[in-house]
Amino acid sequence: MIALLFIWDSGSLHPWTELNMWKQLAEAFQVDLVIMIPNLKMDLGSGTVTFEAYDTVEEALASHPELKRVFLEPKSIVPDAIDLKDYVHEDNVIYIFGNSAKSNVGLITEDDTVVSVDTPNPDAQLWAIEVASIVLYDRKLKQG
Repeated sequence: MIALLFIWDSGSLHPWTELNMWKQLAEAFQVDLVIMIPNLKMDLGSGTVTFEAYDTVEEALASHPELKRVFLEPKSIVPDAIDLKDYVHEDNVIYIFGNSAKSNVGLITEDDTVVSVDTPNPDAQLWAIEVASIVLYDRKLKQG
């Protein structure tokens, strides 16, 4: 199972717009589950991807203890994060993305994996959906 967890960035896109971006990405890369934080009580739609919404990241993660937790964080926040080019993707995984206002670094435990995407400009910040696209493409290249 492949799951993506994202936090809606309330300072930028309308939630429907952001959700549809995640939906398109998930369908393109055959993701099984997309989790949105917070729960805005929206109809999350139907299709090939299952959608869930929770009020907090903690609540979402507690609902899926069977999945290996992989946090995507910049090296500026987690200097010892594994570079994506060196990361071996898990079969049953939940990729966890923050947003421009909030990192998830406080939720990381010793059992979790932290991965970063190396960019030519280490000071530049990527949107979560951009990081997710890169991670899923990397997964496709490595796993075929």
